[in-house]
Amino acid sequence: MRLTPNWPVAGCLLLLGLWALAGCRPERPALAKQTTIEELAAQLTQTQKPVARRKGVLAELFKTPEGTQKVLDYARLGALPADLRLAAALELGRSPWPALRAQGSNCLASLVTKDGLPLPRLPELVALRGHPSEGEKVYQRTDLNCIGCHMVNGQGVAVGSDLSDIGKRLDREGILENILDPSAIITANYETWQVILKNNDELYGLLVENSDAELVIKDAKASLARVKKSEVKKFQQVPVSLMPAGLQASMSLQELVDLLEYLCSLTKGASPP
Repeated sequence: MRLTPNWPVAGCLLLLGLWALAGCRPERPALAKQTTIEELAAQLTQTQKPVARRKGVLAELFKTPEGTQKVLDYARLGALPADLRLAAALELGRSPWPALRAQGSNCLASLVTKDGLPLPRLPELVALRGHPSEGEKVYQRTDLNCIGCHMVNGQGVAVGSDLSDIGKRLDREGILENILDPSAIITANYETWQVILKNNDELYGLLVENSDAELVIKDAKASLARVKKSEVKKFQQVPVSLMPAGLQASMSLQELVDLLEYLCSLTKGASPP
């Protein structure tokens, strides 16, 4: 082969061509991969950024064993922010790496039922089947208060989103994740707002009205509070759903699966089986 003044460029092109013919590509340096993981993980602690964005980063990290390990390291050291710990526990339940799941059980609290038993892994839980009619009874229980916050086919209370067509809007895993982590996906117009008054009283709820003179906030019991803006010290949206987390702790595994089955059966205008 005759060398030319442009050999470094030609040589690189030749090597790339050989890699292509061989059906492979040059390996990335390990340091670059680790740097990427480090950079992603560092974003988890940037609590000034929206929680939805940081949950996206969390999900990305859980796609590789190295990223999963980094999240678990953060959790073990107490560096994983509180608003990501439930999402991390759910992501860990999807993990295909048993050794990492076992390790994670020591630093991320498992989700448990009212019997104190840990929930199965998310893919296994989604695969379980229940009874919609029994799930409707669970939905109507006063201690869970689902019916006190949501409408289904014209019945209930309009605080949270209407669930009449939830079986069309979300797949089975999406519905389950919303039960276990209500703040994972907050529907538009159902964001929680915090109002701090000048006397330091605080209100939390949905924003019903925002005029020049006053704010109208609907709380989790559907009560309306009218507040003069002249009395408000701080007014801000917070990334936490009005629906409480941890509802599975008030249900047995069978009740949770029955509730899931009922919600999956809901389509607008149709009665559950």
